[in-house]
Amino acid sequence: MPTVEELREYLGITATGDDGLLDGLLRTALAIIEARVDRRFMAVTETRTFDAPDGDRLDLGGDLLEIVTVALDEAAVTDYVTSPRGSGPFYALRRSGVARWAGTATWGSPSTVTITGRWGYSESLPDDIRHAVLRLAAFLYRQKDTSADLDRPLMAESGHIILPGRFPADVAAIVDRYRKVSW
Repeated sequence: MPTVEELREYLGITATGDDGLLDGLLRTALAIIEARVDRRFMAVTETRTFDAPDGDRLDLGGDLLEIVTVALDEAAVTDYVTSPRGSGPFYALRRSGVARWAGTATWGSPSTVTITGRWGYSESLPDDIRHAVLRLAAFLYRQKDTSADLDRPLMAESGHIILPGRFPADVAAIVDRYRKVSW
């Protein structure tokens, strides 16, 4: 994650009075970018629980960078393959052989799959996403000094219509390559 100092340098400011605001804008920029591409960039260790599907494929609903454990109704599972195969981030697990996820349900209750792992796209922000966070945070910071209401079209004194600002095109060009594709 870019630092407040890096954002100040990017903006060309030396005063530290807005450091709290700048820190918040860096976090906001990352959140906006992650929401736009539907993925978390910096992995965190978490345990997630899923209803076991009837078939052999379990969609993870997010990027799984590293698997620590997989369990079906609290029993360890090792007969799975990742999609994609090899290294993460993974988006699905398949039971190998003839096994099915929900094949062991007992007492009429649904089975649950519990996965502990490093959830996210990468261990740290890719360099281009890091730059996009800086750029978007700077864009958001500069908006604070704009006195115009820019969320709808405005008519200038000259009669020209000024359209509202949009998500910066250069940031969109960087981050949209990371947009998660549904399988």
